[in-house]
Amino acid sequence: MYPLCPSLIALVQVVTVVLMGYGFCLPDNPYDSLSLRLPNDPTLYTITRNFLAPENLLCKFCDVTILEREKGRAKRTQRNLYAGYTALLNGLLQKLGILGWENRRFESAAGEYAEMYRGSQRELLVRAYEFICARLGEMMLAGEMVSLNCVVRGMEMERKKRKREVDGDEVMVGWIARVLQGVDTHEMDISPTAKRYLLSLGEYYKSSEEDEEGGGGGLDEESRRIQKKLKKKGHEVDIQNIRSALQIWDEESIEIIRYPHSVQETIARLQEDEDALDIALRGESVDIVLFIDEIPEM
Repeated sequence: MYPLCPSLIALVQVVTVVLMGYGFCLPDNPYDSLSLRLPNDPTLYTITRNFLAPENLLCKFCDVTILEREKGRAKRTQRNLYAGYTALLNGLLQKLGILGWENRRFESAAGEYAEMYRGSQRELLVRAYEFICARLGEMMLAGEMVSLNCVVRGMEMERKKRKREVDGDEVMVGWIARVLQGVDTHEMDISPTAKRYLLSLGEYYKSSEEDEEGGGGGLDEESRRIQKKLKKKGHEVDIQNIRSALQIWDEESIEIIRYPHSVQETIARLQEDEDALDIALRGESVDIVLFIDEIPEM
């Protein structure tokens, strides 16, 4: 074993300090990773190029957005999975906002390594953002759903004239109540599977309401108002079905966001205006839907 010369020892010490202080400081390092901690959670979550939305991290966000009805199931519902991915995406955007988008310049070698490290962390977050956006898009294409836009559009076509102001939430509650009632809902044709699913949700919320003291009286005023409006349109709907429809739409509906088609182009275009870039990356709401899933267990 030959002793190391002083200059080599000094070089090793410098390299060790750099690695300990800044992690992997190599351009385009395929082994880059990003560590995350969540409030009141001792787990250290790690995002890598091969695991851009690690299962344990995604599960944490799904657990935060889960409904009481969805707990204890062997498989995540589409609604819960979509909500979990969306919540995780918003968390990553918050982290990106903290890192910032400006490219800094440093005179010292340590500063340059620090900026290289910050850039690699930002790149990983952008990759994770793109991955999650793609997953959300796949879920929209693969899953069956009931769309507020479709129901409202069908109602307007049926009336043969466009109403200036349409309360989409009220339209959807009335439509769901009519499905539960078993009356004609020709504004939008839905599959037998979707109809069975909505009926099963109606039974669930009806039984949940009966288990609560007071029988859901807080919904009565709104339910009676909607019942009167439906009656004026010639639809006789039991108030119980309207109450269940209100709960279904309030609990089960989920907002659909359209994210930038080209993330890299959006970043390049708006990088100098971080507020505008944050708004663009958070996307825009384009619809509210009910995902049609497996029949929930009662």
